Amino acid sequence: MSAAEMGEVYKEYYDKALQALAKNNADYAVELLKACLEREPAFAMARELLHKAQRQKHGNKPVSVLARTRAQAGLALLKSQAKNVTEHDAYAFLARIEGALAQDPFNLQALELAAQVARRANLIDTAIRTYHEIISLDERHLASLKTLSQLYQNRGEIQSARDILMLAVRHHPQDPELANAIKSLDAMTTIARARNEDPMKQVPSSTATSNSQSPGPAVRESRPQPAPAETMSPPPQQTQKDRAAELKSQLERNPSDLLSRYQLGELLYESRDWDQAIQHLQQAVQHPRRRTAALNLLGLCFKNKGMLDLALSQFERAFTTEGSSHEEQKEILYNLGSVHEEMGQKEKALGAFKKIYEEDIGYRDVAQKVEKYYRA
Repeated sequence: MSAAEMGEVYKEYYDKALQALAKNNADYAVELLKACLEREPAFAMARELLHKAQRQKHGNKPVSVLARTRAQAGLALLKSQAKNVTEHDAYAFLARIEGALAQDPFNLQALELAAQVARRANLIDTAIRTYHEIISLDERHLASLKTLSQLYQNRGEIQSARDILMLAVRHHPQDPELANAIKSLDAMTTIARARNEDPMKQVPSSTATSNSQSPGPAVRESRPQPAPAETMSPPPQQTQKDRAAELKSQLERNPSDLLSRYQLGELLYESRDWDQAIQHLQQAVQHPRRRTAALNLLGLCFKNKGMLDLALSQFERAFTTEGSSHEEQKEILYNLGSVHEEMGQKEKALGAFKKIYEEDIGYRDVAQKVEKYYRA
């Protein structure tokens, strides 16, 4: 459900929360959004903004051991109960998950559980927005990328489904399922064009009802009329230039927004603006969940500038950072090996490539590099 579809009271709460966040008053925004969701749990945009406000309120401080323990304990119980959740009690269950997120707003497991519950209860907008949140925190999260793409496909939003798959391929180029899924979507587009239909908006009849989120009888009884279905579409696809301008504007309002700073640094890297990318990525390394990725991109920036010693330093820091995924570790090892190779340090380069070879012989061209050494 979008802000435009809400009653004036709830829309006012939402607008005030946006203003509070722009002024770095996250505490007030959190209270407003909690009150909004208590009265209107179907307001998916408010739920998404609440999570953003909680992360802004938390800032760069590490989550305390006590808070993380409490959140995990609560989640363990919720996970065991999630399979029994129905459409009628889904919002009440989501409210319980919010308790874990209040303790640890960066908790991916809590967000995953919320997305799964929303999806099973046919709360599609809430599910889509929550999967987008997960990906904003960890865009390599393969399960979420695949599920989100499927949700878009089920809604007939073929271009959005394809865009998500392309992001997944960027981080998981060896996954054969992704290539097959993209081929399938492209085939759907070709067939639609042959029928003179809009290829970007093909709604399968079997999923025609999946756009709506019914709030359930308990919620409907508290209102004179049922709430409209959640119909808020995702933002239109942006060009790199538009997205960069938006991120810069966001950083002007909130310079401490490390996620936006990372995303801007990544865009600048892709635009080959190495110096500007470095400037933002050097600050983004403070983000607890983007540190590894930021260090890796910093290394690539320095490598492209020909500063191989600085690149090596960043890749080494990235490799020793706790919490990096298996795929990240392979990518960083490959980058380390490549820099050693350029520096003429063949033994060190081989050592890095062999570590990848031992686990994934098909990763990029490591097999060729390692086998070439043994043939020499």
